[in-house]
Amino acid sequence: MGYLSNTARRTLGLWVMSCVTAWAGAQDLESLPDLMAHAVATHPDIQVRRAEVKASQSGLEAARWGRYPSLTANLESSSGGPTRVLRLEQPLWTGGLITGQIDLAQVLERVAQAALRETQQRILSELAAAYLEVLRLEARLKVAQSNEAEHQRLYNIIERRADAEVSPRTDAVQAGVRLN
Repeated sequence: MGYLSNTARRTLGLWVMSCVTAWAGAQDLESLPDLMAHAVATHPDIQVRRAEVKASQSGLEAARWGRYPSLTANLESSSGGPTRVLRLEQPLWTGGLITGQIDLAQVLERVAQAALRETQQRILSELAAAYLEVLRLEARLKVAQSNEAEHQRLYNIIERRADAEVSPRTDAVQAGVRLN
């Protein structure tokens, strides 16, 4: 994640936490595939890329309509009164303009689809890294809780020994400091 700015890291972190929080209430999300499916469906960057793909597909469809005749209707007024004009136009030769526009629209659609795949891959890899970080932190928390429980057990033993005057009181004080 070295190539992300701090703002992007914070945004991704907040998004991951909101996904985990939202899904934790709705269902048990323990698996990475569930989180990944949710991320692909709901992440704002991916939704933007999907919208760009749809827009590029619409652009391709519009470019393909250039091959068909165009129908225009006008109402022109002259000194003799209004005249209705209906035109059906089909250029005989465009010098490759229509084909060029279609080719460009196809390329733009492929670029938009590639950007969508790239964004999905980036989000999923960042999600996987964040998920593994959460697992690592959970493991550290379990170890810390186990460590605290062991310190509490030792403190109780030393406290009983100090109360029975088998061990000096300073041992109990030191055990209490280590516990806290």
